[in-house]
Amino acid sequence: MPEPANPRTQNANSLWQERLESIKAAILSGFVLALIAGFGSVINPEFMRLPTIALEVGVAGFSGGLFGITYRHLVSQGQIQGQDSPQNEHLKSGAIGAFALVRGLAQAELFWVYRHNLWAVGITLVESFVLFGVAAFVLDLALKLNWVKPFQSIP
Repeated sequence: MPEPANPRTQNANSLWQERLESIKAAILSGFVLALIAGFGSVINPEFMRLPTIALEVGVAGFSGGLFGITYRHLVSQGQIQGQDSPQNEHLKSGAIGAFALVRGLAQAELFWVYRHNLWAVGITLVESFVLFGVAAFVLDLALKLNWVKPFQSIP
């Protein structure tokens, strides 16, 4: 006769499964942001030095990873309330806006302090919104195709 399932073991397995899905979301989102930021750095004459490109790609990849984990959790929580609810769309756009503003305004401050270039400040803000918007699109697609599973609440 099989032994009854141990709730502690099931909870630990669920927790590890959630962590694995978060890691997948982080890798996917981090890769997308690093790829786009790398391409943007290569075509921008301001960043044609290799250490600058490497730093841009590394920071974008790390930011993208954090975004992927957060976005997966926020979107999944919104789906619990209702698949097509306005609250879910608000959560999605809020996550994109929050991450884009934090990244863009930090870069914009540096451009303004060192270059006094309003054009560069605007470009960094737009670039951040594009980066995180594309990452959100890719994560939504990955969630829809079940490449990354939505966050489930753990008992």
